[in-house]
Amino acid sequence: KRGVHVKSSGYKVIHVTGRLRPRLSLSHSQRNPITILGLVAVAHALPPPTINEIRMEQNMFVSRVTMDLKIIYCEPRITDYMDLAPSDVVSKSCYDFLHAEDVEPFRRTHYDCKYQIYIHVCLDEG
Repeated sequence: KRGVHVKSSGYKVIHVTGRLRPRLSLSHSQRNPITILGLVAVAHALPPPTINEIRMEQNMFVSRVTMDLKIIYCEPRITDYMDLAPSDVVSKSCYDFLHAEDVEPFRRTHYDCKYQIYIHVCLDEG
């Protein structure tokens, strides 16, 4: 709304839903360990409520990233869902965890989001 100047903490809450994608194996032997190809996920920004108002399901974990998608915090619960510890992901970029073919479309979407936020801030601040 015009004339309303709401200050935010600078964070946007993004809800990411996905599954680990296993590499298909030609042998049907149970002895072969499953190799994870990557994470297939969809993300969308949640409306402005605080993080405490978001209902956390049992199969979720919290992470915090900068506007450049550098991971600055990750809950220890990540080890329940991925073969990673928080220390394995903190200080890395989200781009480090993408499949090579997904990097360019992800980069374009990330750029568009950052550009829209920049335009919004410029318009709000005059």
